[in-house]
Amino acid sequence: MTSDPSGFRPHLEYINSTFGGQSPSQIAGIQRRTVIHVYAEQGETLHLAASMMDANYTASAARIIARAPDGTETTFLPNTGCGHINTRTQEVAGPNGVNGTATGYNACTIDVDTPAEEGIWEIRFISPGAGATGQVIPLPRQNNFNWPSAFASGFQANNGTYVSAWDVTVADAGDNSIPGRVYTNYFANTTGRNEAPVNSTLYVLSFDGALYRVDLNGLDGFTSIFFANIEGFRNGGQTPLYRSIQFTGGGVFGVLPPNIDIHTPEVWRGLEDQDTGLDNLDITHKLFFNTPAADLPLDVDVPIAYTDFSGGPAIINTTWLLQTYALPPQPTDFKFFGVEGTPNQAGVGLGGYFSFNIPNTGEVTSFKLTLDFPLASGFTDRVIAGTAQIGNNTVFWDGLDGSGNVVDTTVGTFDIEIEANNGEIHFPVFDAETNTNGFEIERLNPLLPGETAADRHRVYYDDSYNYTGGGLANFDYSLCADNETPNAPYSGGVDDENSVTQQCYGTPPAVRSALIDGVDSQGGAHEWTFNAGQVDPTPGSAEQFSGFGNKRGIDTWTFIPSPPATITGLIILREADLSIDKSITSAIDPPPLGGAVQFTVLVDNPAGASNLLGIQFIDQVPSIINVNSWSCTITTGTGQCVPSSGTTNDINTLLNLDEDSQATIIIDGTATIAGANCNLATVQRPPDVNDPDETNNSSGVGNLPAEGIGSAMSVRSLLQDLSAPDTFIVVVDVEIANIGNSGLTDVNAVLDLAAWLGSPPGNTISDVSVTSTDFTVNASYDGDGGSDPALLETTGNTLAAGENGSLQVTFRVNVPPANQGNIYQQTASVSGDGPNGLVTDLSNNGSILDTGGPGDLTSCDPQQYSDPTPLNFSTDVTSVTLASFDARSGASLPLGVVFGVLVLGALATAVWFGRGRRTS
Repeated sequence: MTSDPSGFRPHLEYINSTFGGQSPSQIAGIQRRTVIHVYAEQGETLHLAASMMDANYTASAARIIARAPDGTETTFLPNTGCGHINTRTQEVAGPNGVNGTATGYNACTIDVDTPAEEGIWEIRFISPGAGATGQVIPLPRQNNFNWPSAFASGFQANNGTYVSAWDVTVADAGDNSIPGRVYTNYFANTTGRNEAPVNSTLYVLSFDGALYRVDLNGLDGFTSIFFANIEGFRNGGQTPLYRSIQFTGGGVFGVLPPNIDIHTPEVWRGLEDQDTGLDNLDITHKLFFNTPAADLPLDVDVPIAYTDFSGGPAIINTTWLLQTYALPPQPTDFKFFGVEGTPNQAGVGLGGYFSFNIPNTGEVTSFKLTLDFPLASGFTDRVIAGTAQIGNNTVFWDGLDGSGNVVDTTVGTFDIEIEANNGEIHFPVFDAETNTNGFEIERLNPLLPGETAADRHRVYYDDSYNYTGGGLANFDYSLCADNETPNAPYSGGVDDENSVTQQCYGTPPAVRSALIDGVDSQGGAHEWTFNAGQVDPTPGSAEQFSGFGNKRGIDTWTFIPSPPATITGLIILREADLSIDKSITSAIDPPPLGGAVQFTVLVDNPAGASNLLGIQFIDQVPSIINVNSWSCTITTGTGQCVPSSGTTNDINTLLNLDEDSQATIIIDGTATIAGANCNLATVQRPPDVNDPDETNNSSGVGNLPAEGIGSAMSVRSLLQDLSAPDTFIVVVDVEIANIGNSGLTDVNAVLDLAAWLGSPPGNTISDVSVTSTDFTVNASYDGDGGSDPALLETTGNTLAAGENGSLQVTFRVNVPPANQGNIYQQTASVSGDGPNGLVTDLSNNGSILDTGGPGDLTSCDPQQYSDPTPLNFSTDVTSVTLASFDARSGASLPLGVVFGVLVLGALATAVWFGRGRRTS
């Protein structure tokens, strides 16, 4: 790692133990444990050393452990004559004997002698306090601090959970160093406090061959973790979020919030890193400490071994190093469809889908889709980004601009472009309180024709605060800065100098979001700091109190885009508040039997609305009226009816109406029932047109038929009598309702139990009774479907308009085991006499009656629901023990004896048999 001497030293952290407290051993689930990897070939030598390897550290956990690509392990302990970096002079000079050095340190060496040892070695610099129950941090030191003795100067504590100085050098057979062979997957580090900015430079090698130089440029994280991967933070469905994230919970670091994750850079947990196929983007890029060596293996799988920190044996695998880079191909077949399928059209606020194809001519990991709204429209440009795949891709747009506002018709036309990307790196930094100067990130490879230095330094980020209220359910864990409102509704935050927890803190970047065009990072970009005017009683306390990056994951990313594909000026947004008004224009209202009926319907598309094609007008005139003819004309503005006339009751025509236009439909017919002329007409918007008020899209007028009846039937209880094998007690509810405008007489119901339970044969029905508090029941009813099938007396039962009543049928049935798996279904038939004759209905299962009723114009012919009611003796049964009884005479039991319990949901209801009495 190259470092500016003016910057502070990022001490390598290595903590094996797991502990909590104010400064736990993990940051957002990632262990504070840096593991180094180095590539070496047969005939080369590894030189290893660190600052905790002399006699002062023999009682600690300190040691250096090297694991070969074949999994074998070599351990070097302190005070064994090798591997100790004791002074700054030795650190700068490097290992003795390499490049002719004689003023350096005596390294612990490993000769790579066999083909099995050629590949990537794992090097672990175990800190003296690796197994401690809490962190022990270093004194903050600048990189050029001239420490005369690692231990005596306090530079490297003998119980520290860090390693202050370390080195891995690869030398060839001639003892010449080979730089650019050493990397890590992530770097957990500590400077010992804030106000100790790090100016180190790292090199990010991406899995698809791009190379970036990352200058930390004064990053001030105290204790932080940084790494690079393809996707950054993701939602629970592993979709990249392309923004920074607020951590939650206690302690100074916090944890990832609910439903947000990031692919772990801990290689032993994320072995999918080794898959470089585009079907798997769970990949961590490699952080090199120098420019990667040109002689690294190219386009091949390289052997590697990892320590399994869960306690298992070494993990033997392969990984990638250098890859041949290929530019991303330009997307093709770029199209837009509204959510209801209309090409190049969307309803305001409804959104739609962009589709595009990625040719199989180069690697692509993501896309960036930009909606460019005219500046004069007042709408903010919008970026939608995500992962891409070879072949067809579909992306949803929700109809909003970049500020979350609904884009309406005032936008006119707008442009959209899409780019396919690769070489994408996200550089999420965990718990870095301030970054006063901003990062400088430069792409070193590839260098593309015609690009500028600004193009090579372009970075993107989004630190916006998106919460507008509504509580935690509406909070997206975006970053709330000092003095922003409303206050973020999560638990955690940071404490100010008065130990008061703050959810909104810090000073964000001057450019809060660089999602669309990015920013040039030459000299630094994406800066953040602490609250303006924050009290700073001790060095670094202001950052801890209110640093914008404290307890947050701040993501900066960049990528290499393809040439864009565009849709220019084709997409149109449409909206219209359609309305309909229907009236009776008959000479006589209500009509006599055979009398003339006329309806006039007006359909309006108001001024200022979109011009519309394909408005659907529907009027299903009920059978109480016989339609003779209907016609449709445009009476205001511009439009067309297709068709414009007809003679059927089922009227369905399409209207084309410009804004501020009206269609008039005239319907002429004849009444088939005296006094009945009710009718409902509706208008429906075309696909991908928003209608902001659909309450005025139907209009009904007239009178309902004079009579109507509806019914429903359900099984109230199904009990098994354990004292009588294969015997069940069934209670059935039947509800009858008058859904007309006139009273009904001689109301009755028929239920054929023998037909209900007669197939397959062998079931025996007995002890049948009917009870009701609303009707007079038929005491002779036995359910056999014979000469007396009615449940009620043939005369005397009435229902006024809108009135309903119920009755209960109780019976015992013996069902042989072979029949108990069947599902038995039946309907009851109800009837009543009205002014114009008999009306009937078949029952519907459950409690849903037929629609209709006084004043209800939604259906002039009541909707007929008639799903049969099922009985299942294998799944719907409650077992009880019952005494023998005669349900009709009550001879065996006195009135009021309870002999069963009905279980209905959470309610237990007593069931009384005897003289037909039920209480509940």
